[in-house]
Amino acid sequence: MGKVIDRLWDFFSSVKLALVLMLVLTGLGLIGALLIQAPPDVISDPIAYEFWLEDAAIPKYGAWTPLLSLLRFFDMFHSPWFLGAGALLVISILVCSLNRWQSLRLTLSGGPVKLGESFYTSGNTHRELATRATSPQEAITRVLTRHRYRIRTEQHQDKFYLAADKYRSFRLATYVSHLSIILFIIGFLIGSYFGFRNMDFIVAEGARQDVGYDTNLSLYLESFVDEYYEDGAPKDYRSQVKLYENGAEVKSATIRVNHPMIYNGVRFYQSFFGPAVKVQVKSPTGEVLLNDVVLMTQVLQSRVARRNAGEFQLPQLGLTGRFISSATNTFDSM
Repeated sequence: MGKVIDRLWDFFSSVKLALVLMLVLTGLGLIGALLIQAPPDVISDPIAYEFWLEDAAIPKYGAWTPLLSLLRFFDMFHSPWFLGAGALLVISILVCSLNRWQSLRLTLSGGPVKLGESFYTSGNTHRELATRATSPQEAITRVLTRHRYRIRTEQHQDKFYLAADKYRSFRLATYVSHLSIILFIIGFLIGSYFGFRNMDFIVAEGARQDVGYDTNLSLYLESFVDEYYEDGAPKDYRSQVKLYENGAEVKSATIRVNHPMIYNGVRFYQSFFGPAVKVQVKSPTGEVLLNDVVLMTQVLQSRVARRNAGEFQLPQLGLTGRFISSATNTFDSM
């Protein structure tokens, strides 16, 4: 049993292992960033996940989709590969830090003051000085103390030994940096596994949308403004929003790109914007069947034209309505 523990200790104390794990985590993170990721609520529902694969993954990745799904690449940051590599890296960093503690503790304590004679007579830094001072020990100690050196002395027969050092504690910075890496990895793993990220959370202007995920939050978009320079380059995108918790307003803010609104650990980013249609549908008798905002989030791509589309339901009549915009990339002959 002891040999197994020793081998495991040697394995995890390898710097090469830590570097390999860092590269693996970087590679997995790139895969997760480049491949579309299934929404968390879809992942938890097998039927919804199958529909998502058909609608979103297969058109993009084709025959590779089953393999990518089997490898959990569409849920990378919850996959055993990502979580396992992160956990192994944390263990490796901890073992490496503990492995270096003995030598570091010796450095911090300073080691013995008196060393073998060869230490004083060999090497490029060996110097011999003659002095007429009656008490050279006191003079040397006074000068070094003034420059904030730590002084340790030892008398051995007729010889006086002195050791001086400073900034010895800077080596502890290694442990501070290692601890910061460990906390970063643990925080990221906890956030990836227990947190949520919804890239399909869309709120229309003048509408209010529940956040879900047991947060009891809902977001109301008061207004959205996009501004451009004279040459057409984007100048500013901003959304004026109100946040509600259990129906009560708890925060109001202006969200810009890279300037999210944060409340109780939940961050609201502005990542894109698009068209929407405010709709009211009445029956022949004047009854209001629908009074809502329809998001034009669907994209209809023909051989030439690209159009936005949005659907609404009229369950009272068993009907589905669809709005289709004019082409966004070319003159629309329709």
